[in-house]
Amino acid sequence: QALAGLDGILARALADAEAAEDPALLSAVHLRGAWHAHLALGRNRRAHDAARAAVRCAELSQDPEAQAIALAMLARIEQLRGQPAHPRILRRALTLAPDPVPGALINSPHWLAVRFALFDDRLDEAAHRLRQLAPHAERGGSHADRALLLRGAVEIDARAGRGAAAVRNARRLAELPGAERASPGPVWFTAALAELSGGSLEEALRFAEQGSAASAQEHDQIFLTRCLALSGTIRLLLRDTAAAADELRRVRVMEQDQGIRDPATIRYHADLAEALAALGQTAEAADLLAQTRLAAERLNRRGVLASLDRAEAILKAAQGDHARTDALLRRADHTFNTLGLPLERGRVLLTRAHFEKRQRRIANARALHSQAEAVFRRAQAPLWEPAAKAPEPAAAAPAPDLTAAEQRVVALVADGLPNREIAATLYLSIKTVEAVLTGVYRKLGIRSRTQLAVLLRDD
Repeated sequence: QALAGLDGILARALADAEAAEDPALLSAVHLRGAWHAHLALGRNRRAHDAARAAVRCAELSQDPEAQAIALAMLARIEQLRGQPAHPRILRRALTLAPDPVPGALINSPHWLAVRFALFDDRLDEAAHRLRQLAPHAERGGSHADRALLLRGAVEIDARAGRGAAAVRNARRLAELPGAERASPGPVWFTAALAELSGGSLEEALRFAEQGSAASAQEHDQIFLTRCLALSGTIRLLLRDTAAAADELRRVRVMEQDQGIRDPATIRYHADLAEALAALGQTAEAADLLAQTRLAAERLNRRGVLASLDRAEAILKAAQGDHARTDALLRRADHTFNTLGLPLERGRVLLTRAHFEKRQRRIANARALHSQAEAVFRRAQAPLWEPAAKAPEPAAAAPAPDLTAAEQRVVALVADGLPNREIAATLYLSIKTVEAVLTGVYRKLGIRSRTQLAVLLRDD
């Protein structure tokens, strides 16, 4: 996928095609220019202009196949830019090309239909369309086509909670004949996705990091962004919150630079907002959630909206709005269950368990955590939280003059949790925990955590 440095070649090819007055050749050159701008440069406005030019020239050539491929590229860029007309453009392309051309499935509207179904959380439709492409890939015998279908299968299986199948297909992808000549970025990304759904968080992170390095080396903006977003999410699940925020902020900058406006393209927004809330940067988190919600509502991205509900619930919990927290988490739980996204639902159940734990409703917290464990177990997926879980807080009798927030921190101190684990449990920054404890010391007339521990033991 290393397409960097093609500007000069494309300019000469365009001049030759114009001199030949060949609309079919012009369309092909514009199409290659669109891919170059999209993949290697991350300039999707330029890619959009090139795709439109490819469509115009293909129409002049009166070649239905060329028109379909050009329209598919235009639909791809329109989707990235958040334009609601992209499904209509894709339908037109599919009408012009009833059957895909083996050997070039990635350019076909049929592959794009799989991607669009995934963006819209229609996993059954995505799987059905992918199965329809399999005979064409086998007939063509192209490594690129077979790899494309395996990547699609892994993504569908991972999101549908079929972890073992995702891992098997990721291994098949890595062992596919010709894999040594292919770009490694997509292979590493797919391996990371499979590990996240059916292996271990640590291995998933390792693969995502390798994918980022390989994609950066090859100037592959698409998979560099995807790998960074995935590694940021995994770091957040492992409670490496500051590093997660750094990586996901980088993804946000790249997304803005590339002109990506559809939040279903790279689903990092909720995780960045969660990380920001945990670090005490609530204003930035709230602004990100509001902006992303507007875009997701306009495009009816239900899965994205459910993720935003989960992240907003964490923000509301940090602000003490417990009723809104509970309502948002219940809505996210229902949406993910309806869409058939079990791992995302399991993550919501874990968040609900943490929330109940904060409210000292220990029985509810344990029940929700058990439900989450069952969801991940059925999916043959790793539990999406650090392996070393914090102990359940024991019932404590906090001083009556402490606020509810101070009481929650004191209760966890009583259980022996260090400030870092208290911060992770309560979705606060370490500095916020330290500030709360300073206030507690002042109210109780003590000067240290040791004195607080003695006081709690005496109580």
